[in-house]
Amino acid sequence: MKSNLYPAAKSIAYEIKTKFGTLIDKFEKQVSFSAELEFSGFVMPTTCRLDFGVPNFAVIDLKVTYASDVHALIKFMGYENQLWNYCRVYQVERQYILIYSVPLRRSFFLDLGELPKRNAFWENKVLKFGNVLTR
Repeated sequence: MKSNLYPAAKSIAYEIKTKFGTLIDKFEKQVSFSAELEFSGFVMPTTCRLDFGVPNFAVIDLKVTYASDVHALIKFMGYENQLWNYCRVYQVERQYILIYSVPLRRSFFLDLGELPKRNAFWENKVLKFGNVLTR
């Protein structure tokens, strides 16, 4: 409780408990994956580590920021692309960000909706950095 991060942790924990209740018992924490992204005849390896995965339901990514405009930060950093990959490898359709703003001293729980079928950011990366699919 003496840590500088205690207010953020408390706020994040409150939001998770409020939004998910007893479902929190099913959360998988710090799940790591290695997978391949395929697009247009190319393949690219990818690795990721989820903050929270809820089997057959969603991924939840945690962020702590010194930014006041969390929506602008999410857009600028492209966090929706990160979550798209997380959802794809974890095989779920729902994606959430739980972000704590230090200057505002509050958490924002953002539902990014269902996973889009395609993601232009990742398609571009596969074409640029991937290898020809040989299967």
